[in-house]
Amino acid sequence: MRIAILTQPLGHNYGGILQNYALQNILQILGHTPTTLKQKDLHQISFFKLLIELPKRLFTKYILKKRKYIFSEYVYNPNPIDLTQFDVYIVGSDQVWRPKYNIGMLDKMFLSFLSKRTNIKRISYAASFGTKEWEYTVEQTAKCSKFLSRFDAVSVRETDGVELCKEYLKREDAVCVLDPTLLLEREEYEELCREIPKIEEDILCAYILDLNDDIESKLKTIAIQKGLKLKIVSADNKCTLTVPEWLAMFRDAKMIITDSFHGTVFSIIFNKEFYSITNIDRGGSRFTSLLSQFDLMSRLHASINEISLVKDTIINWDSVVQKLQQRRKHSIKFLTSALT
Repeated sequence: MRIAILTQPLGHNYGGILQNYALQNILQILGHTPTTLKQKDLHQISFFKLLIELPKRLFTKYILKKRKYIFSEYVYNPNPIDLTQFDVYIVGSDQVWRPKYNIGMLDKMFLSFLSKRTNIKRISYAASFGTKEWEYTVEQTAKCSKFLSRFDAVSVRETDGVELCKEYLKREDAVCVLDPTLLLEREEYEELCREIPKIEEDILCAYILDLNDDIESKLKTIAIQKGLKLKIVSADNKCTLTVPEWLAMFRDAKMIITDSFHGTVFSIIFNKEFYSITNIDRGGSRFTSLLSQFDLMSRLHASINEISLVKDTIINWDSVVQKLQQRRKHSIKFLTSALT
């Protein structure tokens, strides 16, 4: 089948790019033809531009009665596509259902642009709210509940998300599945970074999204204690590595410290000694749901200062791999059934 995937804008997001790659890969293995859509992107307007354009925007919206955003602006996909060319729409993964990351676009993440009467199949795969708290307004809840009622199958990435779907969006059939990155075997990612030379030094890879001086100081201390060379990896607009180079860091590191969900995911995939720092603002529920599935909650810390190299036990990777294989089968079974 021809499948359209709707996810967060990928940009410089290593985890976002790889989860999309993984989902496309699995769908191809299952015999389908996936395409990831470039959605309209709503951006906040800068303060100075707003000062200059505010009178014009107010006049256009309230006097001329034309559709105009006051505090935001659209950047449109320059290559519009025929929405009816697809047999299936899949929404996911990442925080596609979190309001703060989908300003002005939340209903689109529930496929509001598809006609109610169309026979196009609607599925969510590992969609995430990012948090266990309900952040929707009353109006958003009503709209999104209506659109989600049209979905043929609903899955979310966190166990908390299952409860949110049931309580607020009236989908009692919602299930929890793995993030797409965990659907692929480790060897698949090793192949992607095969041409990147192996790092010969013993390194501590710190993939930190919200770095500050205190965290950097603590990282240096831990690296010295472990006799490792510290390598700090940045994301978003500060990223300097290609995706294969980023994967190679996880492949070759002796230890990993991260406040990233997907940093945690790839620490598990590559069976590395790791420590995760809960990133509350970006979504703490993601970490607890992920790590609890593999009995790895001892690797999660509220802050970097809570990391104790003395108290931590050795990870039983045989047990983790066994649980991962079971969850992987369950998740792929959901996709297969939903697409039947």
